[in-house]
Amino acid sequence: MASQLELYSNLDVSDNLEKLLDIYADRIIGFINSFVKDLNSSEDIMMDVFLQLLESRPLFEHENQLKAWLFKVAKNKAFNHLKKNKHLVKLSEGMLIESQEFEQKFYHDNLSKVLKDAMEKLKPKYREVLHLSCFEEMSNDEIAKVLEVDERQVRNLKHRAKQKLNEVLKEKNFFYEG
Repeated sequence: MASQLELYSNLDVSDNLEKLLDIYADRIIGFINSFVKDLNSSEDIMMDVFLQLLESRPLFEHENQLKAWLFKVAKNKAFNHLKKNKHLVKLSEGMLIESQEFEQKFYHDNLSKVLKDAMEKLKPKYREVLHLSCFEEMSNDEIAKVLEVDERQVRNLKHRAKQKLNEVLKEKNFFYEG
């Protein structure tokens, strides 16, 4: 798969806009919505971010620069929207979070939601074995006792469960390595 930077720098951004939207749109909408608290406005603002990308055509040396640029512009546009609509609450210095830290927190929160939703799509046995293994931090032997199966079956269940979980997560552009 081509990196996001390659998607941006090959030929013209307009040729790759759809791919960039696929990669970033939902994440940017969620990021904006954490400020704006209005999904329709968040979607409109996200489109403004990509319009600005098309209009300004900034140059990036690394794909992280593209990602940082998109989220920085998104944050600025969200704050401008709030100011314009007089919904901006004055934040104390202690409440301000650097945009990169905020993005990481948002990504972690989003990942938790996606992981929970993905786990719900698994067979009950798969959900059970992953929950006991990952969240309860039980050994295969302990899981075998709880599920009343042998340890080899636990290993097989965990392997299949991780494969199925990866299939679900890949649809959401996530990957589970646990």
